[in-house]
Amino acid sequence: MKKHLLLLILPLCLCACSGKQQAEKTGRAFLKAYYTDLDFAKAKQYATPVSHALIDERAENLSLNPYAKQEAPELAIKELRIDKDNKHQATLSYTLNRAQKTLDLRKIEGKWRADLEKEAKLREEGMQSLEDQTHGGFASAASGPIKYHKRRVR
Repeated sequence: MKKHLLLLILPLCLCACSGKQQAEKTGRAFLKAYYTDLDFAKAKQYATPVSHALIDERAENLSLNPYAKQEAPELAIKELRIDKDNKHQATLSYTLNRAQKTLDLRKIEGKWRADLEKEAKLREEGMQSLEDQTHGGFASAASGPIKYHKRRVR
């Protein structure tokens, strides 16, 4: 009886471990392509379709920086956690230049993919808050809003 139970449990454990390994492998490959190699076409291969627009935006922004390829970021993978309630979602913790970050991963059609949907929403909210500001011009937090005055006509 114990042998039969062991034969049933062993493949399940191997599948769970390989799923975690695949998720981590995908996360590592995406982060390497996205941050270290700046190979955005390759990064798209490891990303969800929703993430492609954000990857393209990063590629465009870095194309304006002539020193981007010379700067090597410090990237370290910390831990992968697969969601207990939804086995098709995971979070990979990592540090980028000593800043703690997370990468969401989603299993789509049996393959793990990096999901930048959360970052895209945060970016949209930030852009919307900039559009909603009623004060014009650029000002630092210390200077307060810019006040416009009409010119005196002589």
